Amino acid sequence: VYFASPKGVPATAFRLVEGKEGRAVFENRKHDFPVRILYWLGTDGSLHARIEGPGEKPKAYEWIWRKVSTAGR
Repeated sequence: VYFASPKGVPATAFRLVEGKEGRAVFENRKHDFPVRILYWLGTDGSLHARIEGPGEKPKAYEWIWRKVSTAGR
């Protein structure tokens, strides 16, 4: 179970529905938005996160984090 608490709001539980190496998907179909939270590793080692939800036009937001070299600092 993943407990999401953005901006300090009370935590909402999302159940793991897919878990395999390099990928995890959590869902809570009773939540308004998001209903799915996905995390996965890119082939370049980057970390991806995506949230998805229903509506008249389904919404999704995605973030990517990449390692930054600190060599030469």
